[in-house]
This record gives sequence, structure tokens and C-alpha cells, in this order.
Amino acid sequence: MTLINPYNFVPLKNEPDRTEWTKDPIKRHKIHMHHRLSKDTYSGHLILRFHTITPVFIPSYSQGDVCGTKDEPRTFKRFHRRGEAPIIPGTSIRGMIRSVFEALTNSCMVLFAETYGSNCYRASNYKRGECNSQNGLCLACSVFGTILGDDLPFQGKVRFSDAIGKKTDLESREWILRELSAPKPEHRIPFYAVDGSSPGSGPRGRKFYFHHNPKKVSNKNYITQVEHNKRNRKILEHLKAGSSLSSAMDFQGLTEEELGALVYALELEYKIVENNGERHIEPILAHKIGMGKPLGLGSVSILITGGNIEKGSVRYRSLEPQAAQDLRAQIEDLRKKAPEPSGHLRDLLSLSKYKQGDIKYPGLWFTNPANKKKPLGTRGEFEGTVAQVPETESDAPVSTAKAPLGKPPSGLPPDQKAVWLKEIYGKRLVFVDTEGKKVERRINDFQAKRGLLEAGKWYVLKGTKSVWPLKKQ
Repeated sequence: MTLINPYNFVPLKNEPDRTEWTKDPIKRHKIHMHHRLSKDTYSGHLILRFHTITPVFIPSYSQGDVCGTKDEPRTFKRFHRRGEAPIIPGTSIRGMIRSVFEALTNSCMVLFAETYGSNCYRASNYKRGECNSQNGLCLACSVFGTILGDDLPFQGKVRFSDAIGKKTDLESREWILRELSAPKPEHRIPFYAVDGSSPGSGPRGRKFYFHHNPKKVSNKNYITQVEHNKRNRKILEHLKAGSSLSSAMDFQGLTEEELGALVYALELEYKIVENNGERHIEPILAHKIGMGKPLGLGSVSILITGGNIEKGSVRYRSLEPQAAQDLRAQIEDLRKKAPEPSGHLRDLLSLSKYKQGDIKYPGLWFTNPANKKKPLGTRGEFEGTVAQVPETESDAPVSTAKAPLGKPPSGLPPDQKAVWLKEIYGKRLVFVDTEGKKVERRINDFQAKRGLLEAGKWYVLKGTKSVWPLKKQ
């Protein structure tokens, strides 16, 4: 089965529409100001229903999270709440919807940094930075606002309330999530169209996580009870799959193009399914929110279930509430005004991606020098490969050696032991000491780059856990 990275990117468009007054490759628009009522803009209130497809976890940082130690993970005790009811904060919803909206409308990338740590990655031809003029904003900044740029900030025209669920949808269950850490320098290739340190390089695009098989998210392929270190995360409570939450969105002064794109970014795509004479809406594409997205957590769908949409030209002509059937017809008409989503965006938001391969991090993929320069495929697959990480520890090792290379090191302190690496597995290492006894260690106990692990070489065990490479072999 093909190995699929948990994330991929929506490529940036190189030649979108331009206006005469800018060389920026993003189409920017003169905006409708907040204090003016325009007959051609829309305002209103929409009621949103969230449905969790996989378990969701959003931590309550104010309620007893415990920092991790060297051997224990950081613990999050409670799901985010209002009183006893679980909630998804409106700010989190806003960020989730904006990410899709930006990719859909080819808007600016306000969060892309030119520097990381002490290394400077300049992109001399890259001009997709934040909007900096109130006379010309991209669609995302016009709808959601911006506080960046050289001129005055612009307030967004949409507001999301918290999504509120039921206390009974919370499940108390200890999960130790598999280790998730920041990308390392050897992972540059998947993040950049060209090596990130090269002049003129740019990011591969906008990052999204694939949806996993909902039936497998809770099993040991995604959650571990074995690995325990400070880089893991332990959660004691989560929102169950199949839960429903209610939220709302208020908006004011949106153009038809802006509202059409926003409606699509909310509901994405779905199909009508008939079962026993009843019609149900089944999502085809979905969102991701909260912690553990690379492991399959956080898949949610959104449906507009009520509210009203009023055009400026008729806003004050009637006091009667809008009928539900009229609202749905209006929403479907607005969806037709949204830009056509790219195939890459559809692929990343698809709920059936897991049928094409095994969605997981590549494990020891980057320890093979031949793989370090291979980019991700256009659909997130590692090109020309199949899943190479053993599914269980009973499978064959990734690499083995029959005998050590060279002689063991001498003159080691009493608390250190010389061992040679016999077998490399997905999560553990098997060594042999100078007396011929096998010694096992977790792969996370290795205190150096994974690329330095090579079967047959000599290493040093320090204490009961740490494994170190020799300086010279």
C-alpha cells in the first residue's frame, strides 16, 4: 500500500488576475467600508451545526494541564468548556474557515515567515505577503480583516460564536498521542518547491492535513500507550465522534462574490443520501480542527441550518423572518458564485483519501540518503514508494547486520557500555554488547540525528536509556 504523508499543500497560483495598480500576483479589490450601507452587499445571521466525524480535542489550558518531564508527556486534563458544556472557540472556527477561504480565493498568506531560527530563507521573487492598503485587499483580508501592513488595520466583517455541545458527548479516556514535533532541516524538501535555503525559493503552498479512516482513529495505529517522553501529549478527555455542536455566524456588508466563497468554505461539498425514505446530508469534504490532526483527530463537517441573508436593497422592506426553504435556495445560488476549488484542495479535504493508501508519518524514510531529495507527490504520496514502516513490532526489521563493523571502543567510563546495532525497527533498536547479550532501547532514546543510525556500527549506552553515537568509527 502507498505511504501517504499526513499533510500536503495546495500549490500557490503563479499567474492569477492582476490589477493595473499592482504587480502583486494576488487579485485585490477595493472594499466596502463598514459604515456604509450598499444596496449590492449582503448582511445576516447564519446558524451552524457542527458534526464531529472523528474524535476532537481542544485543550482547556486554564484547567489543570501539567507540564511534561523528561520521561513523561505533557498532560491535558479537560476539553475546553463553558461551564460543563464542551465548546469549540469561535476564534478557532474563524481560523479554520479562513484557511480554506484563503486557498479557495487565492488570497494572501499572512502567516508565512521569511526566517526560521538562525537561518534566513529569502524568497526574492515571492510577493504573496499580507495586504497593506485599505484601497486594495484580497478577498480573505476584506472578509476576515487584517492587522498587518503599512496602513491602518481593517476590521473583519464576519463574527463566529463558540460552538456549544453536550456534556454527554465528552468521553473520559486516557490517550497518549504519538510524538508530533516541528519539521527538521532534513524535511525541507516537502515544505518547499525548491530547497528552502536556496535564493528565490518559495513555499510549496498552503498546508492542510488529510482525513483518516474514522473507524481506525482510536486504535493503536494512531494512539500509543508505550512511548512516554516530554514530546508526547497525554489527553484525559475528548469529544466523541458523532457529536453535534451549535454555533452561529454574523456578517455585514459582504459582496456576492465574498459571501458565495464564504458559504462554500463553511459547508464545502456534500451529497444527499436517501435511507428508508428519509433524506440525509452526507459530507464529501470536511474540515480539521484542534490537536492531533496528523493522527486523524479533529475531522468535522458544518451545515447551515437556519438564519437569514438580506441584501442591502431590500433589508428594511419586510419584518417577516425568512423561510427555511427560501434560505436554502439562496445558499445554493450563492455557492454557484464561489470560485471553483482546485483539485489539490478537494483532495486534501476529501473524506475518502484514506482509501488510496496508508496515511502516516514516514518514520525512517529520511534516514535513507536516497530518499532525502525525493519530494512529495502532487497528492501527498512519497513518489515511487510503498509504506516501508512495519505495521507491528512482529514484522521484519527495517535494517539488520550479522556482525559489527570494526572493534568496540575502549576506555569508556564505568557508567557507559559499548554495543553494536544489530536490528532497527520502527520504534525500537536491538543492540548486542561485548559479551554477546542483546540490549533493546526505544528509537526515541537515540540522542542524535536518526540519519546516524546504521546497523553494524558501534554505539555507547549511557545510564539506563540514552544511546549515543561514537565520534569516529
